[in-house]
Amino acid sequence: MDRGITNAPAVVAERAKIVWLWLRGASARTVSQQTGASLSTVYRWIRRWQEEGSVRTRPFHKAKRKTPWCVGPNKQTDFMDKWWSQQLVLVAVLVVKGTSTGMAETQQQLVGVLVGQVVEKHIPPGCHLVLMTHTLHSPIVQEVISLLERNGLWKLSDTRVVVVGGTTTHPRAVLLHPSLRNTIHAVHLTLFLDQSSNFMGHRLRVVSVPFFPYMAYKKESDHPGGPITPTDSVDKRLLSTIAGKLNVSFDNFEEPSRGFGLAKDGKFNGLVGFLQREEADFCTMLGATADRLRVLDYIRTYPSELMTITSLNPPPFPQHSALIRPFEKEVWASLLVGVVVWGIVFWVMQQFWVSVTARQRSIQFSKTLLYGWGALLEQPPLDPSVSLSGQVLLLKFRII
Repeated sequence: MDRGITNAPAVVAERAKIVWLWLRGASARTVSQQTGASLSTVYRWIRRWQEEGSVRTRPFHKAKRKTPWCVGPNKQTDFMDKWWSQQLVLVAVLVVKGTSTGMAETQQQLVGVLVGQVVEKHIPPGCHLVLMTHTLHSPIVQEVISLLERNGLWKLSDTRVVVVGGTTTHPRAVLLHPSLRNTIHAVHLTLFLDQSSNFMGHRLRVVSVPFFPYMAYKKESDHPGGPITPTDSVDKRLLSTIAGKLNVSFDNFEEPSRGFGLAKDGKFNGLVGFLQREEADFCTMLGATADRLRVLDYIRTYPSELMTITSLNPPPFPQHSALIRPFEKEVWASLLVGVVVWGIVFWVMQQFWVSVTARQRSIQFSKTLLYGWGALLEQPPLDPSVSLSGQVLLLKFRII
């Protein structure tokens, strides 16, 4: 008689937790203590997972596994398949850095995109398993390899295996691992994660504009945008050095309008336009701006300016020039003329007043000049005026 054990989501989740803890390396007794299930229940669901690959089946329903354990675009139907998909991503941890302390969100996205590209371009439709590894001796890779071994991957000979690794990975050691001993379809894809030192004569398209001393060239034809031959310049020497070091060659051509690149409605012309439209691999000397940085990656190979003008610091001024130094010579000349003119006007007014009033007292011309200088230095002598108009003129001069 069927005991009618439920397959409610909460119950299935509890069963999946039991299997998940066991697959993580915990003993059955530890799983029993953490989940609260009896030891016999733990053993029962572990056996069901080993025999049927699912925790949704009832304990006494001996269903035979119909599909191999695999990860594929059409094979994520239950909880454990999704868990296996997470383990697939965990295999990489991490392709780029090879860390084993966990996977950050950005690293998960990177690995996910990479797996998607591999599946899309290199794996035929059907069940497959993708292993991404930086080094076979990484602790996390060893853990996942052990997981594959415990779950009997060696029994599933039809499972297609794709191993994705860097240039430091040893393909033979990975593909001949005991867990893959019966695998028929296996391939290793090497990613260029490190800086390559040999491009094997690959030809790159280089677009340029004349800008001596950074770039100079001779046109091979009168047609705008045609091929060019670089002459002695900074970029010419850089290209020659790069070609010799990296085993690469260049096809140089001219930008037809000889422009560096201006943005219009999000589209650039000139050198930047060629790079934005992917019509060239890179360009020669080009300045960085905020708009260009949104569409380009820059490599700084030399400073923007090779020479600059330098000079000694000016020496301190002598103390005897401290009085006249605050003003330029034009200012001092204007001040001198103004004081002399004021003295003449003041003296003429006083002489006119004496002649009109027939007074005997008059003023000397030298005193008017000295009074002007004294008032300018805020130390005026005694008032030399002999009339009311002279006093008013003196008051205005002192105010000014």
